[in-house]
Amino acid sequence: MDNFRTFLARVKPDIDQKIAEVLTREHEIDEEVKPLLLKGKRLRGGLLLYVADNLKPQGAGLDWKKALDLAVAGELSHGASLILDDMLDEDLTRRGLPTLHLSRGQKQAMLDTIGILTLPYEIAGKYGDCYTQSLADTQRHMALGVLREMFEIRTRDLPAGSLYDTIITKKTGYGFGLAALWGFMAAKDDVPMIKPWVEMEKWRTWGIHVGKTMQIADDIADLLAVDLDNRGKRSWGSEILLLMIGTEHLAKDLVSDLKDLELHPEKTKLILSHAGVKEALKDRMVKESTAAMMILMKMEMDPDVFKLLGQVPFIIADIMLGEVLGEDRGGHKEREGTR
Repeated sequence: MDNFRTFLARVKPDIDQKIAEVLTREHEIDEEVKPLLLKGKRLRGGLLLYVADNLKPQGAGLDWKKALDLAVAGELSHGASLILDDMLDEDLTRRGLPTLHLSRGQKQAMLDTIGILTLPYEIAGKYGDCYTQSLADTQRHMALGVLREMFEIRTRDLPAGSLYDTIITKKTGYGFGLAALWGFMAAKDDVPMIKPWVEMEKWRTWGIHVGKTMQIADDIADLLAVDLDNRGKRSWGSEILLLMIGTEHLAKDLVSDLKDLELHPEKTKLILSHAGVKEALKDRMVKESTAAMMILMKMEMDPDVFKLLGQVPFIIADIMLGEVLGEDRGGHKEREGTR
């Protein structure tokens, strides 16, 4: 049985090909938009397929076509969120390409997003209302997370730690929670369950912790890379809250500009060089990975499956942090968060 990294490398071409097939059929999706949707790590789709394949391998009756369709639906939903994310953050590039609001204008990019968002509902709707309802619920949570990131970071009515946890739970955690939930549902659709909703909620909660682990790793990578690509002047989101959490033990004058939501490359590099800062950030990440493991311990599953799934958040974190060292694209990090 493959670990998640190996499995993802194996199924990513399948997800990419299926997305390409969907986009080829959908002539209403503009050709300028398709390249963005055809790229990505496929962490969410890969997670869905990994859960399904571990709970019921293809040779044991898993409907792989259905699972792959759901993986594609999740990835297209994520792809649509990235267009809005880039627009709100005023980012210039995404997945090595100019962001759509720059190349096509904000009004066109908004309409493009609406068009893309119809696709996951069309795909998932073939398999029942439970899929479309869970997708709608996830998108609502993601939107609320981004709203809180945009506005509540400035008002800071909550402590940095509490606000950060709320934001990343909604904006990223729920997307991964949906992937884990759909993976479980794809594997168990034809198996009677005594307490289906209890089991479904466990899997969604596990996925949420996996997603939060990914977002923390992504934020750490953003902070570590800030002095490499002159990102000090971009708008800041959840990563500045994470840095606030990690610098609570430092002198106030060193981190005073964090309270004004200002962060510059040289200052970021200086802060991260202080003893304990990087460790505090990584401790936050390990805490989420451990929480995911604790959820798995409450489920009944084969020990080998438990071991493989338990490694998932750690592997995803390693994938995200590896990018800042230039392992994936020559030192320029590809942001995959929903921000």
